[in-house]
Amino acid sequence: MQATSDNPLLAVYAVKRANGSLTLLLINKSPNQTQPASIWINDYVPDPQSGATSYGIPQDDAARTANGSPDLAQTTFATAGTLFDYSFAPYSAAVISLIPTTRNRIDDARIFVTQHYQDFLNRQPDTSGLVFWTNEILFCGGDQQCIEIKRINVSAAYFLSIEFQQTGYLVERMYKAAYGDGSGASTFNGAHQLPVPIVRFNEFVSDTQQIGQGVIVGQAGWETVLENNKQTFAAQFVQRARFASAFATSMPPAQFVVALFANAGVTPTATDRDAAIAEFGSATDTSDLSARARVLRKVAENSSLVMNEFNRAFVLMQFFGYLRRDPNSGPDTDYTGYDFWLAKLNQFNGNFVNAEMVKAFITSSEFRSRFGPP
Repeated sequence: MQATSDNPLLAVYAVKRANGSLTLLLINKSPNQTQPASIWINDYVPDPQSGATSYGIPQDDAARTANGSPDLAQTTFATAGTLFDYSFAPYSAAVISLIPTTRNRIDDARIFVTQHYQDFLNRQPDTSGLVFWTNEILFCGGDQQCIEIKRINVSAAYFLSIEFQQTGYLVERMYKAAYGDGSGASTFNGAHQLPVPIVRFNEFVSDTQQIGQGVIVGQAGWETVLENNKQTFAAQFVQRARFASAFATSMPPAQFVVALFANAGVTPTATDRDAAIAEFGSATDTSDLSARARVLRKVAENSSLVMNEFNRAFVLMQFFGYLRRDPNSGPDTDYTGYDFWLAKLNQFNGNFVNAEMVKAFITSSEFRSRFGPP
């Protein structure tokens, strides 16, 4: 196995054995300084209890002077999963022996956090974010109630993050502004039809990946990257055959704007409506593709739509993010589950903790089965 260290005074080696165990050898080359380290392990989840055997200055002195014990120092410690801290004595060599866990991989804090970057932000985690959110959970130690609460809040933080709100949530609203709602069947509180988000899982994933390409909120220049992505995505979106079919270029600007706001379910202020129409200048049609793209963004980013669509998108992302499917696919044959959770989230005024929505999805057997035995 490959092993690397960003500390020049701390050398590290790793070997995975045939029995599934993982052995790490770490050598502190400093003659007088203890070297603390945060150890990250990829593609391997160790058992919480592990052992370390070390040989350093005390044992070396004892062997040379016959004063004291030259025996190897042995300790056991809790790894806290794939990210844990350990300190290495001056001029010492330590062997850390790890065995694989029998738990579900998603129970590991770092894997849990990493998966949220992949499922909600469509990227690998940046180091600072990974450490921050992992430590939010590890702070609890062995307190299971604390861990449960932290996992819920950390999980929801990805939907609520600026990065997702400006990428995935924007994609969902652009589909609504362009095409309105879909219709779904539900048996919750009796058989009925209900309006549902029209974007489908596969569309959402590919478009969100495009609009979020290279965006890491907090890194230098992220706002510029995001804005460029938004402009490019909107320009391409209005050139798709589906959009062109729905909105002929011969359509007058006022009709085009009114139709988008109607699809969005928003009654615009006169200022918002006029500003959108003005994007076409004095043109009598909507053949200006750049103007079409700008207007679509204006409607999708309208503050009323952002507020009105929030809970629907939050519930939709429970299926897209955790279950990686549409609400009416897999074990669900219709929108009954979506309808149930939307009603419950609305009942609690958007409070996902009191609605127990995020908790239900991250503890569901369908979600957990993606990573091991449920």
